[in-house]
Amino acid sequence: MKRLLHVLLLLLPVFTYAQADIYISTAEIGGKMFSAMDSNWRMLNTYDTSFEAPDYNDSSWVIVNTRLEDSSDRALFKGIAWFRKKIYINDSLAKLSFAVTLVQYGASELYIDGALLDKFGKIGKTEEETEYYNPYQEPLFFHFDDTGFHTIAIRYANFRLKDGKGRGSEQLGFSLRISEANKANTNFTVIRMVMFSVLLGLGCIFVTLAAVHFLLWLFRRADKSNLFLSILCMVVCIYFFTKCYWSQTSDADMDIHQQNTDNGLFVIALLALSALINDLFGSYKVRFWIISGICAITFWMILKDMDNKNIAYSIAVVVVMSEAAVLLVRAIRNKIKGAGILGFSILPLSLFSIFGVVADNFSTNTGSAESLSGTGALLLLVGFIKILAYACIPISMSVFLAWRFARVNKDLAVQLEHVQALSERTHKQELEKQRILETQKEELEREVTERTSEIVEEKKKSDDLLLNILPEEVARELKEKGKTTAHVYDKVSVMFTDFVDFTQAGERMGSEALVAELHACFKAFDEIMGKYGIEKIKTIGDAYLAVCGLPTADERHAEKVVQAAKDIRAFMMQRRQQLGDKTFEIRIGIHSGDVVAGIVGVKKFAYDIWGDTVNTAARMESNSEAGKINISQTTYEQVQDKFTCTYRGEIEAKGKGMLKMYFVD
Repeated sequence: MKRLLHVLLLLLPVFTYAQADIYISTAEIGGKMFSAMDSNWRMLNTYDTSFEAPDYNDSSWVIVNTRLEDSSDRALFKGIAWFRKKIYINDSLAKLSFAVTLVQYGASELYIDGALLDKFGKIGKTEEETEYYNPYQEPLFFHFDDTGFHTIAIRYANFRLKDGKGRGSEQLGFSLRISEANKANTNFTVIRMVMFSVLLGLGCIFVTLAAVHFLLWLFRRADKSNLFLSILCMVVCIYFFTKCYWSQTSDADMDIHQQNTDNGLFVIALLALSALINDLFGSYKVRFWIISGICAITFWMILKDMDNKNIAYSIAVVVVMSEAAVLLVRAIRNKIKGAGILGFSILPLSLFSIFGVVADNFSTNTGSAESLSGTGALLLLVGFIKILAYACIPISMSVFLAWRFARVNKDLAVQLEHVQALSERTHKQELEKQRILETQKEELEREVTERTSEIVEEKKKSDDLLLNILPEEVARELKEKGKTTAHVYDKVSVMFTDFVDFTQAGERMGSEALVAELHACFKAFDEIMGKYGIEKIKTIGDAYLAVCGLPTADERHAEKVVQAAKDIRAFMMQRRQQLGDKTFEIRIGIHSGDVVAGIVGVKKFAYDIWGDTVNTAARMESNSEAGKINISQTTYEQVQDKFTCTYRGEIEAKGKGMLKMYFVD
């Protein structure tokens, strides 16, 4: 079964690269377009190194398929030989870049038009002097300088299987494919990533299952089935992780090493499966210990790489899977709980594993390429079926685990019903006492509800009042800690407003009218501040102080303050038109910078801001004019792209010296 899965993984690149094939005409078939590059090669058995020249006459060489799968082709190959092929490049292909990929299990040298493209491994006169290398994941990129006929020459060596017999004889030759460079590079990257991701993902799934079952066994060691499931999942996990490694390696003996590793892992998995089935539906009788002996002997033979290891492995698979099938069928027939769930995956797996062993032995014992090609479709079908069978294992394990938890929950539910019945009897005994206390309880609950409602209402009033005085974050800190800490805010914009000739307006309007008009204006200012998310700090007589950018930072602090100032100016201009001398004219100043904000003192505290930025904003206001918005250089630099401003020049500001100022138009 492991060989079939490996065959499917090896076939994946073949199917994907078919989309990137460049069809090239060959001289041998008279210009007919084709995609395969393994047939109609000319071969000569020799160690000589002088047959790469494009003009060399190779017409007397024998014609073979480079895979050497046919028995007659294998018989012609003597361990080291030259392979040559001519291809024709027309005008449409001459401008393209190509990628050549080579899959081999020996050593080779690749020449294009007599020029060495690359060497893979090391070719020697004997097997001891030869180093094998498989570059199947290393595409080589090149291009043809002109149109016409071009020669591909390969010097290839593989001494291990000169007679075409023995283990892995189908891996004697090599396979060459030419593809368009960009598509080939993309396909190689995608295929390696997909293969690695899929195998790694499957490994992670099984290592998770192994960890879950191992933890279940630790919590309940009497249930050994979780331990055996954990071992089985861990073996499958290691199998997929090793597949990740083999899918990325260029070892020419990959199949041989991988076969030994897979066989060893599957022998352990077979033993764990036998122990699991016996623990759930059988008993540890003599049969189990015989199976354990067979698995131990098979593992030892694989470890020592003995000739008959494949036969021993086949016997172990047939014996264990037959035992699993028999025990599961008997358990299902006897209606043992849980047998049907595990049988959903293990029974098909047993059937397909036995069938796969028979198919593997049949394909190996035929010994001819003709027989192999005749059973290739059958082997591929068996491989797909086995993959589906393996896919059922994690599903059945998860369902089986869920079923066991459900059964435990059901037992607990039954016990809970008994407890509830006992509680009901106790409840009836206490019912009389509850009637006596019911009236007092209801009265107490009503009183508690009323008091709670009053407390909630009062708390809401106090919270609303506190939020009206302080910012939300400061109020929250004050309630949680009983005090607040002053904070530095680097990026804020401060706005001062002041009414022109306020003292004279008070004499003209009267005290009550003055206060009423002041309240109406400041109420409108508060609404504008709320519109732009600006924090009102305080009013000082007829002055209004606000800041944007605290306690929550705001990157648009300058833009929002200027826009709010424009709204205030528009409001006052409209009100001036409506009321005339019964209202005021306003001047506004804005500056951006850093401030310190917080609460000082312990009685009648108020949230306030301090710093040079506040003083500069006050200077901007005092140097403004009626109906004007005066901003500093710092604020101007932040809003110059948003608003049209008029430069006023450098103006003397009290205590600040000469400052650049701008009017917002």
